[in-house]
Amino acid sequence: NFPDYSKISPFIENSTTETSKTVSEDGWIFCFMQLDNNTTRTVKIDGQVVCQTTSGAEYLNGNEMGGGYPVKKGMVVSATRVTVKFCPFA
Repeated sequence: NFPDYSKISPFIENSTTETSKTVSEDGWIFCFMQLDNNTTRTVKIDGQVVCQTTSGAEYLNGNEMGGGYPVKKGMVVSATRVTVKFCPFA
């Protein structure tokens, strides 16, 4: 199934502490991480780490990385220092 990009919406904002939210319908999450100053960014789905990165290099400031993951209704997404957006299936 493909995401319906016309319906992309904020899901979890970039928070310095772990923030969790339950998925309300089947779809995709997209994660955006700004690399900077020796901080760790983590994304979990149902408690399992699916993406984690730590950057300590000043020259990486401003570079961004991310990923996309399919999710189902009822799954819990947790994020630390990551902006997560949600798209339902098309």
